[in-house]
Parts: sequence; structure tokens; C-alpha cells
Amino acid sequence: QGAVHNFTMSTEDLAGLTALCRRQGATLFMTLLAGFAGLLQRLTGQDDLAVGTPIAGRTRVELEPLIGFFVNTLVLRLDLAGDPDFAGVLARARERTLAAYAHQEVPFERLVEELAVERDLSRPPLVQVLFVVQNAPAGPLELPDLELAAAAAPTGTARLELT
Repeated sequence: QGAVHNFTMSTEDLAGLTALCRRQGATLFMTLLAGFAGLLQRLTGQDDLAVGTPIAGRTRVELEPLIGFFVNTLVLRLDLAGDPDFAGVLARARERTLAAYAHQEVPFERLVEELAVERDLSRPPLVQVLFVVQNAPAGPLELPDLELAAAAAPTGTARLELT
């Protein structure tokens, strides 16, 4: 079964996180990923976490005008061994994220193939958790003589354990 829980961050919380990001030399994504990894570690008791994240996959200028779905899944393997403080978790998340970005053009399917992951139909390969930050506001779609609004279409199912 699946469900959705949406939330919006307050302006004050976002300002505090942005200041923390600047002090630590990290992006908002990296900082939120570090917090998420800390939460997963506490909930699971695991120090070695693999978290997936979608990436746009349009790294070359010649791809910009093309229509199509270029999204790839990056696997971010986070090692939280040694009980690091939050600054340490953030430093590790920053390092792993930058390393993954450097190889973002490797298709997820090829990674699964190269690692010779044993397939199990009860779960997806490599990651069961996906981390997504939607911080680009979508403007309203306006068409002549139409009133449009985005509407969620919950399916009641989940593709991963947690997204």
C-alpha cells in the first residue's frame, strides 16, 4: 500500500537551512539528504545506506531542445559509521552527492547489470528508498478559455518502500 504526506517548509525554517548550507558549503539538497540519512539510520539501525535520487540527465547542451524523459536514478551510498555528528553526516552526504553527479550519465540499468545484482521481484534493485527535493515552483498552466489546476491522483500503491 502507499500513501502521500505533503508538507511545505516555513519561510523561517528555509532561511535557517539556507544559512546552514552556506556555512557548511553544501546545497539545500545535500543538507536535507544528510538529515534524511540520519533519520533512516535511527529508524533502521543501519550505518550503510543506499538512497536513490532522480536526476534530470540533461548535461549536454545538444540535449536541451529534445523532447523526452531523460531522468536517471543516482544511487547515493552513505556511510554513517562511527556515530558522526550532523556536520560529519553532511560532509559525507556532500562528498557522495558530488561523486554521483560526476557519473550521472551512467544509466541505472547499466549499473545494476555491471554490479551483477541478484534480482528479486519483491523489491527493486540497489535502492528501496528514493529521496526527492522539489524546490522549483511550478507556475500555473494557462490556456485560453480554460481554467486549470493541478490535482493529485493517489494510486494507493507504492513503487518503493519510501519516497
